Amino acid sequence: MRKRKNLTEYIFEKAWRSVCKDLKIKKSDLFSPNRAYESVNNRYLLFYVCSKNLLKLRQIEELSNMEGLDIDLATISRGIAKVQGSPELQKQLKTEIVL
Repeated sequence: MRKRKNLTEYIFEKAWRSVCKDLKIKKSDLFSPNRAYESVNNRYLLFYVCSKNLLKLRQIEELSNMEGLDIDLATISRGIAKVQGSPELQKQLKTEIVL
């Protein structure tokens, strides 16, 4: 029997699915450790969407790590701030609130 997801996991999954759909990328691209500018910004958009949906930094860190992305709180915080200060990045998203 499949383990039921808690609300935090559900929100995180909805967030990454939404970002992948809006950016037309695969999940594997989003969670790739690639440090190319575009890949990093895509992850920053994920962190931003998660924060808009009330996930705490620790929750985003834990769930990202569960997906194989070795990320720390400072990077998540920096990413959220970058997207908040960049209307250009925000325009890439069609959906910010996933619930």
